[in-house]
Amino acid sequence: MQKFNLDILGISEMRWNGYDKMTTATRETILYLGKTVGGDHHKQGVGLVSKRANISLTEWEPVSSSIITARFSFK
Repeated sequence: MQKFNLDILGISEMRWNGYDKMTTATRETILYLGKTVGGDHHKQGVGLVSKRANISLTEWEPVSSSIITARFSFK
């Protein structure tokens, strides 16, 4: 994200369990959704990373292990 100066980055096959919103030490917000298939095998998941989500994210919803919807308010 930093190399290409991206504000939002979608990640497929993220493979983290559950769903949540978290902030990294470098202030990027990560939205993620994933599930375990067959025990402890993390095989599905999707994520979204944003530099400005902490001030511009208005809502988000995990839909499935391959879809997250997010609404941002940018000017």
